[in-house]
Amino acid sequence: AQGVLAAALLLLVGCGLFAALPVNLVMAQELLPRRASLVSGLMMGLAWAAGGLSTTAVGALADHLAPSLGPAAGLARALDTAVVAAIAATALALTLPETRAARYAQ
Repeated sequence: AQGVLAAALLLLVGCGLFAALPVNLVMAQELLPRRASLVSGLMMGLAWAAGGLSTTAVGALADHLAPSLGPAAGLARALDTAVVAAIAATALALTLPETRAARYAQ
């Protein structure tokens, strides 16, 4: 996509990514209710650290792949790793323990 469509898609995907943040914080606070502030800070800090480190790793991978595949193809292959990371994160999320709200709803 290019132009206005690309900007609209970027906005939509960005909103989708950040929409999970409040849910993640509430889940963490339910897991440690007496340490809600601590767990909120840890969640936010770890999320920003993971994002920064993964950006560096994807950039390094794209630079490594660029000479053999070309700059655009190297970046595309490097960004494919982000999809794999999202799938792995989803699999890990399925192992989270049940929250109190879910227990009471049954």
